[in-house]
Amino acid sequence: MVTEDVGLSLSYRLSLNGLLFWVLYTSCFVENRMVSVERIKQFTNIPSKAEWVKKDKSPPPNWPTHGSLELRNLQVTRKFYHHVEVLTCGFGL
Repeated sequence: MVTEDVGLSLSYRLSLNGLLFWVLYTSCFVENRMVSVERIKQFTNIPSKAEWVKKDKSPPPNWPTHGSLELRNLQVTRKFYHHVEVLTCGFGL
C-alpha cells in the first residue's frame, strides 16, 4: 500500500466514526423523546381517583368522630437492589 492510500483511508475512517457517532446519538435522542411521549399518553389516560367524600354514602351514626393511632415495635424495611435491610425503630407513638 502506498502512504497516500493509508492517509486517505485514515481520513475516511475518522469521518466515518464521526458519522456513526452522530447517527447513534440522534437515534438515542429520538428514542428518548418517543418514550417521553408514550409516558405522557399513559399518564393522561389514568382514571381519576375516588372522591374524598361520598355524598350518597355517609358513615353510620355510631361511627366514631375521634380516634387515635398507636404504633408498637415499628419496623421499616428498605430494599436496595437485591439486599433487604431492616431498620428497627425503638419507639412508639
